[in-house]
Amino acid sequence: MLESIILVNLAICFIFGTILLNRKYDLSKVYGIESKSLGIAFLLLMAFTLNMMPLVSAADSDDDGVDDANDECPDTVANDDWTVAENGCSYPSYLDDVWLCIDGGVMVQDLTGNDDEECSVTLSYDTTYMIITTPGIANHDMEGGPGGEINSQDYSWKLALVPVDNEDCNP
Repeated sequence: MLESIILVNLAICFIFGTILLNRKYDLSKVYGIESKSLGIAFLLLMAFTLNMMPLVSAADSDDDGVDDANDECPDTVANDDWTVAENGCSYPSYLDDVWLCIDGGVMVQDLTGNDDEECSVTLSYDTTYMIITTPGIANHDMEGGPGGEINSQDYSWKLALVPVDNEDCNP
């Protein structure tokens, strides 16, 4: 993206420079005789200044691949066994390939009610937890049975990214 901006600005500089050096274009009818060269020189200077200004690329102070402006976990460091999510928070890499119905889900048929539902799972992360959100629909056609048709629900679970053994908990 940054390279495209620079190339466009250089093209504009080339066009304005060509117009300034080649007096074939008579812009005096538009701007007046005294402002012909001044106007084009001003436009050339503006276009050239955009190229010479330090174009600030997005800062990523923790080198996790997520811009600081979008980084919800600013101290995340990419490790071998951890993946960095779009929000800058990291999670164990083994979780990448264990979920079905990620990214758009699968349409499944409810054989009881003859309507379609969508199997989908959405994962999000913060510094401590992985949040799993799903409508509770399986990834295959199914029948609701005598209880009626199957309807989607809103389920959400929070799982600790790094579980801690609580020795006081004795279920």
